[in-house]
Amino acid sequence: MTAANPSVLLIHGAFSRGAHFDAWRQGFERAGFSCVAPTLQGHEPSERAAVAGLSMTDYEATLEAIRSRLVTPPVIAGHSMGGLLAQRLAASGP
Repeated sequence: MTAANPSVLLIHGAFSRGAHFDAWRQGFERAGFSCVAPTLQGHEPSERAAVAGLSMTDYEATLEAIRSRLVTPPVIAGHSMGGLLAQRLAASGP
């Protein structure tokens, strides 16, 4: 990644997970961007029952922790529920 390239944070939707962004993540990485596409808690097949006890605030806290570890302020993109999370995250920081 060059200093000019921002990080990219991709946020999946309600019935998805980070791996669904693999082709996008790989494309950004080939282009020289640092890119992450995490799976939100409760969205791995083995964790489905846990999702009932989670809130948007829980997801935001997880995403904020990820954003804080990125080298540059990220470009944030999300799909479906991830789009709402992307907007909320973008409104709360750089």
